[in-house]
Amino acid sequence: MVTVYISALLVILLVSACNADIPTIKISTGTLIGTVEEFSSEFVDGTRPVHAYRGIPYAEPPVGDLRFAPPKPKTPWQGEYDATDFRTACIQPDSPLVPVDKIQDEDCLHLNVYVPQPQDDNTAVMVLIHGGGLMLGSGTRMYDATILSSLNDVIVVTFNYRLGALGFLSTGDDVAPGNYGFLDQVEALRWVQQNIAAFGGNPNEVTIFGESAGAISIHYHVLSPLSKGLFKRAILQSGTATMIGFFQSDASKTNKIAHGQGKIAGCEKDNSKELIECLRTAPADKFRNSSDPESGVIANATGLEDIFVPFPPTMDGVFLTEDPKDAVRGNVFNGEEFMIGTMADEGFMMYFMLFPDEHSELTVNKTVYDEIYAMYFLDKNQAVLDVIKLIYVDWDHADEENANYLSAMSQMAGDAFFVCPSDEAARAFYGAGFDTYLYQMTHASATTFWPIKTGTALHGDDVQFVFGYTLLSEMQLVLGGDEKTLFKQTPNKDDINVSLKIMKYWTNFAKTGNPNRSSASDEDNNDDWPLFTVPGLAYKQLSLSMENSNALKARECAFWNEFLPKLQQSGETCESKEESKYSDEANKP
Repeated sequence: MVTVYISALLVILLVSACNADIPTIKISTGTLIGTVEEFSSEFVDGTRPVHAYRGIPYAEPPVGDLRFAPPKPKTPWQGEYDATDFRTACIQPDSPLVPVDKIQDEDCLHLNVYVPQPQDDNTAVMVLIHGGGLMLGSGTRMYDATILSSLNDVIVVTFNYRLGALGFLSTGDDVAPGNYGFLDQVEALRWVQQNIAAFGGNPNEVTIFGESAGAISIHYHVLSPLSKGLFKRAILQSGTATMIGFFQSDASKTNKIAHGQGKIAGCEKDNSKELIECLRTAPADKFRNSSDPESGVIANATGLEDIFVPFPPTMDGVFLTEDPKDAVRGNVFNGEEFMIGTMADEGFMMYFMLFPDEHSELTVNKTVYDEIYAMYFLDKNQAVLDVIKLIYVDWDHADEENANYLSAMSQMAGDAFFVCPSDEAARAFYGAGFDTYLYQMTHASATTFWPIKTGTALHGDDVQFVFGYTLLSEMQLVLGGDEKTLFKQTPNKDDINVSLKIMKYWTNFAKTGNPNRSSASDEDNNDDWPLFTVPGLAYKQLSLSMENSNALKARECAFWNEFLPKLQQSGETCESKEESKYSDEANKP
């Protein structure tokens, strides 16, 4: 059983399983036995018990012939299924930044359901897709939804999906087209459609939400023909399908990486069919670290140095039938209402390696900046890199060796990877006629999961606000007798107030498609959080004041989304002309 202990008397979150009140649910595959969780806090009124059903299998174990294949729906079981505990996380590299259970297995396609009590019919449903770069994470301990469900009268579903090589390896052909992790997500959403009514949920009021790779996944579902009809609304937190590095169109490159994985696993074969047959018999641990680009495992096996994400999404012809950039421009989307946003300091996470510990001085001089600023943009055109520098460097101090370039680097990366792709997506949603709400979180939390506190709103810090973890002074979880402390903190009233408001915005949106309304009978109050429009470009600042603003990074995003592609295309044309000139001269008699 998973147990969450909270120190002090400020907050109490207990998991209990009193014999007289053990919850049971009958679903399509059998009967579930869950647990009762009760949450209370001096900071909030009206908390409710929550019935939690954890570790529910939604697909057969993806092993043997099901490795590198679409998931197979779970067959019914006999008797009662113990849904009181989380099950294993999917195979993935070790990471100090993502506290995932050490107990991992390929048999990981499980989900968790949190149901506020008393149980009502037609309750709105929120389905989380977890983050982690499509190579890390799980839908278990990091996303306990007891508080979110209890305080806001929503059913919350979290789940695991295959990651890294096991989730996204592609041979670039029909033998193993890739995107198995996305197909797992589709299967989990189908499970929700089939079973959520048994928990009192409304299958017609499903909102998918997630952060980072979770948001990337959600955007892919918005674009995928396979996901049509599986959800009504979508919340994208710091991620889009058009992010740099999270799509690979070069089938020959994916094939080379797949054969690199074969070399790592002792499966050096001549063709895709023999490679996949061999890889299906290899131990799962052979796939663990190859997913991590920092390990260099795939780079060493393939000789490829420009691998940002070793196993990215690909055009498999089933889940994804066109380049996501083309799909965004096509204005054909699944869903009816959208919320999308970012953090004020998204880019800093890319530079943690520059600061060895929490006492490091957060500064980057001109020399270091010049050495590393271009490494994330995968562009060898120096003219393009110089223009990027022109946009971001503080030219009042550009000649000073010891001027601090960290903010310039951080904003540059944050805009390129997160803010401006989100701007592009929001414009596309609006252009297709859908209600869209844009935000940026500027509130810096007192507690962060990152090893260094910057005093800014960092990538991923929004998770604790969406799930109400700011109400906790300590959170410990026990899995199989192994106790782990996720965090300790002194509850901060500012953080609590921001969290309560964010949870209300998120769940209002899930219930009505409008973050300002919690039910159909509420009056419209779009002055609170106005719709995103073009022109107008309104957005909400998620901060203590929750003020509205407009034109978020409009100048920078015009550069990244409109002018930079033209500049790159111009550079490619010039290079092509130069090559042609030299070729003509070489062929002269």
